[in-house]
Amino acid sequence: MPPTEALRSERTKLKELQAKEAEHARQEAQTREQARRQLLKTGAPHPVDGPEVRQVCAVAPDVIAVALQAGKHGNNQLVPYAAEPGDELATEEKDKPRHEVKGGKVVDYFPKALYRNVNNRRTRVGLLSPDGKQVFIEGATAGQLLEETVVDLPAVYTIQSADDPASDLRRQTQSHLPEFG
Repeated sequence: MPPTEALRSERTKLKELQAKEAEHARQEAQTREQARRQLLKTGAPHPVDGPEVRQVCAVAPDVIAVALQAGKHGNNQLVPYAAEPGDELATEEKDKPRHEVKGGKVVDYFPKALYRNVNNRRTRVGLLSPDGKQVFIEGATAGQLLEETVVDLPAVYTIQSADDPASDLRRQTQSHLPEFG
């Protein structure tokens, strides 16, 4: 049985949708590649809370290992709720009830988020427990994460040593030393 006109139309729509998705993916990949090239060209920023070198060691005569720490993870917390002036409770996710057992029956409840004024900004602290006695504070990552698009390229690294006469680091250190005379 040959395809109907409606089926042909749906196939055409599907091909157009797939072509749009492919073009969007291509553009995203091109944007990532351009950002990667720009980072290689200009160098990565080094913010105070950015990745830091934790350990360097030789693993072979011509290979060194560098251990980096990027960001710090804070675990989830469940803390007693102590009301403070200005606390605001707001019902969240009204379309996604949670469930709890009361009197032997499963009942729906909607989580309430606790907001406080921190540095003159309304800040979400966490979710209040159904009985209102505890606050669940979600874990979070602090600090800048590692720029993963170029981390595996040896060309992005510069090794300097204060003990090496050819090193720029040694010249910089010596130029900042005070002269005594």
